Amino acid sequence: MKIRQRIKKLLYEHPWSVIAVFLATFFLLSITILYHFEKTTNPQLTFFDAFRIVLVYFLGEYGDTPATEMGKVISLLVFLFGILVVATIIGKITSMFVKMKWEVKMPKDMENHIIICNWNRRGDRIIKEIHSDLGSPETEIIVITEKEVNESELRSNRAYEKVFFIKSDPTLHDVLKHARAHRARSVIILADTDWADPDAKTALIALAITKLEKDLPRKPHIVAEVINHRKIQHLLDAGVDEWVCSADYGLGIIAQCALYSKLSIVYQELLTYSEETNEIYM
Repeated sequence: MKIRQRIKKLLYEHPWSVIAVFLATFFLLSITILYHFEKTTNPQLTFFDAFRIVLVYFLGEYGDTPATEMGKVISLLVFLFGILVVATIIGKITSMFVKMKWEVKMPKDMENHIIICNWNRRGDRIIKEIHSDLGSPETEIIVITEKEVNESELRSNRAYEKVFFIKSDPTLHDVLKHARAHRARSVIILADTDWADPDAKTALIALAITKLEKDLPRKPHIVAEVINHRKIQHLLDAGVDEWVCSADYGLGIIAQCALYSKLSIVYQELLTYSEETNEIYM
């Protein structure tokens, strides 16, 4: 799992470098193998000739046909790989233009906003609750997540008018600073279940936030979703102000509902903003 996370981090931080190394390795291996086998039937073949043959096939053209079976296999693989690379580049450029069309620019010097770190279906519910008519519909929200988010689909809902997405790692100081986490009103850290230890990532995010602009008179109110209640003290030490363990709360409510009927309705009313329900104001 650690190796997988390191590979993902490397791909995220240096994607073009990884792609360049992979392409260079593939080209070098293809040229070397082609040169080695074709040299047996064509002694006058140079390494540059092998490079030229591989390059022509990679670009989707038909050049000199290799004489050996292995040479033909290599040329076919290079040809197919070239088509794949070109299709990927075209897809990336297309998605970039689509993203530019739908992307909503985040205002500069944002303050008193709310930040949501990590993303899942619970994040969607949180945004709709905060931006409900009886909630705080004018509050700006920034979502920091490494996951792919379909912004165009989400923005069809009015609750996302003042929501801005940053596709990045919320544990990084530069990313949090760009989102002006030190100037935020509150930060909600959702558990990232893709991690082997979601609470460890939550602690890293909270710790990074508390280290931003230490000289400021106040820090944002940090609310964290906890998976393992045994790690609550670690999160508090990292700077978390409030924690919510949904699993523990859910089990507690189920137990109380078994003793007192209709109690779940009371909780539902207290936790939902609408004209038909009741809320608690502090």
